[in-house]
Amino acid sequence: MIEKRDIDKLSWCLENFLDVPEHLIVRLISFTLTTPDTTFKKDAVKPLVNGINGKSSPESPILTIDTEENKSPITPKGRATFLNKVLKIGNNKSKVVPILRSGLSFTQCISLIQYLTHLLSLGFAEMEKSAEEWAMIAVDAFYQQLVIGKNQQCIDVILSLKAEVEEKILCASEADRVLPLLLKIKNRKKLDKTFDSSVYCIRKLQLYPQ
Repeated sequence: MIEKRDIDKLSWCLENFLDVPEHLIVRLISFTLTTPDTTFKKDAVKPLVNGINGKSSPESPILTIDTEENKSPITPKGRATFLNKVLKIGNNKSKVVPILRSGLSFTQCISLIQYLTHLLSLGFAEMEKSAEEWAMIAVDAFYQQLVIGKNQQCIDVILSLKAEVEEKILCASEADRVLPLLLKIKNRKKLDKTFDSSVYCIRKLQLYPQ
């Protein structure tokens, strides 16, 4: 199916077979990044019902981008939709890292990291965990090239990923801070009437001239 570029049947397999070997996952990623646009000319990959073409699936929210600066770096939309399905396949990180290192070129790795950074910036819950895991895998697989790479594109890609990861860490820290309060609200418990000292201060005001 990969050799025939049969996207519809490949898509159906990805949705119905959970145990896909790591070397095939990497081959599918490489296939997705290198296959001509004409293979993905549809706006959305059609799902198959028992191997038979069904109705077109609705456009993924991930790819509904309005502003120019937030457009997906992976085009056309059908390619990104298919890549999302590949990225959601479960894998063994220790196995997939060396396979990815030999199965992708450094240029393909850069394209993959750019797209993963894009997914993280969107905060789409369905893909966020997969994007985080694959970002770690891609960096581990091409760590040396990424560290010594001095071209501006390589630097920009790593800094963009770093910024998104730091944003996720900040959001996670904030969520941990408000979690006890949310649990009290959920359990309908009385809230403590306390104030956060970081958001208020006490001042002495002079009302009348001395």
